[in-house]
Amino acid sequence: MAGRGDPMWSPAAHRQRMTFFTESAGFMKHSLTICILLLLGTLLTPITLSAAGPKEKDNDNQDAELTIKGTLVDEQNQPVADTKVFVNQHSLYFQSDKPIETTTDFRGRFAITDKVGQLKKQTLLATAPGQRMAYVNLPWKNLQSDSSLRELQLQLRPAQHFALQVVDGTGKPIANAQTGIMGNYLIWGTGKTDPAGRIEYLLPEDVPIQNIVAFRNGDGLDYQAYELSRKRRRKQPNKKPVLPENPIRLTLDGTQPLQVKVQESDGKPLAGVLVRPWYLQKADQPDVLNLSFYNKLFRFYTDKSGIVKFNWIPHWQTEKLTIWAYSADHKEARVTYDPQKGEGTLTIRVVSLITISDRGVFPDGLNAMEINQFVEALKQKED
Repeated sequence: MAGRGDPMWSPAAHRQRMTFFTESAGFMKHSLTICILLLLGTLLTPITLSAAGPKEKDNDNQDAELTIKGTLVDEQNQPVADTKVFVNQHSLYFQSDKPIETTTDFRGRFAITDKVGQLKKQTLLATAPGQRMAYVNLPWKNLQSDSSLRELQLQLRPAQHFALQVVDGTGKPIANAQTGIMGNYLIWGTGKTDPAGRIEYLLPEDVPIQNIVAFRNGDGLDYQAYELSRKRRRKQPNKKPVLPENPIRLTLDGTQPLQVKVQESDGKPLAGVLVRPWYLQKADQPDVLNLSFYNKLFRFYTDKSGIVKFNWIPHWQTEKLTIWAYSADHKEARVTYDPQKGEGTLTIRVVSLITISDRGVFPDGLNAMEINQFVEALKQKED
């Protein structure tokens, strides 16, 4: 910029230049202010999140009768007559006291009728000679409005065959051992070993086996897992579980018996309480064994003294063991037993539930019926 010694300098030119720089500086400050305001506006602008649509409501009447119809066909789509079609009663959700089953007619057609509440979440199965199976998983809700359940087609396909051999620590076969097999979080069969310690199972061709288990009082429990735990899957996403060999061999080689006593808070013993261990973990297995999936296989009830004995808890169980106690008149209880510190006994105290009748009236005048109506209104609001 020209100074006073510059021949081009003049007071007018100097004032013009100073005015330009002053206005430029002001403009820059103004622009900076605008940028800051725009940035703040962006940061402070509320973000609108699109709310998820309402959950699909279950409109089924659980006690209503429902008939599921369909046709059973073979690999060539030809109808298969005189074949049993049934609901998998080994399922965790199967609560019926009787089998739900039927037989196909000469055209391969079948119809199964039962209450909606007994059919939802279930698996419909068919088995045929030649180790063939067909299945379909029924919906969890809105069965009554699902027209596809009136025209199902089950197609028989070659099944996977698994032979199980159960032995003791010396290799001697164990007869009458309780066994079960699981795949896709469903139990596909349970049963006892024959005098040679053997039993055979079939699984649909597209159902990967997850685990197989065997136990007997006085001998112990063993299982084989064929699926990696969630933790191991995260660390080794590409590692495939080892598939089973036939026959699968399980060894029952010792126990650490556990006696559980269930009582009221005042010490009174409770009979008829369902008591069940939860997880077992064998060190050489890729995953734990969740006994709760084997709903029918692992059900044990207290006697009149409030005691139930688990004489099959395996000797290799070193992790803490969670024990559940269920009673219709008491709050469910969960207690932890440490095999490394425990002495083979455990006491569970349960709390009684208070039944409020419709005629009950509280001091403020609100009766039990009104409370029930209020709770139902809250449920509908959540739906």
